[in-house]
Amino acid sequence: MTYRYQLKLKSSRECVDLREYKKEITSAVRIGLGNKNVKVAVRKEYYQFCYKKEKITRGILVKIGRGITRLCPQLCSFGYLYVPKDRNKRPILQLFRRAKLGGTN
Repeated sequence: MTYRYQLKLKSSRECVDLREYKKEITSAVRIGLGNKNVKVAVRKEYYQFCYKKEKITRGILVKIGRGITRLCPQLCSFGYLYVPKDRNKRPILQLFRRAKLGGTN
């Protein structure tokens, strides 16, 4: 299955070139999946990877996102900050969202 992600905010997509962070994004995806042989493609507006073993859980996708945030702290200023209604929960920074693939997802 192919997974494609782009920056959450459209204004950020227009001014950030993800190719500048290719090494860090590739590393975060491979660490998150625990597989060094995963093919990762980083383009200007998105990154994508193919994983054929099984469907990837939400927890693993969150782990990949946190890895990218840790390895590329300069991207944090381009994220979307969610503030939960429950005051006991921490705010959540979302950098990426799932992007549609050419007609299928």
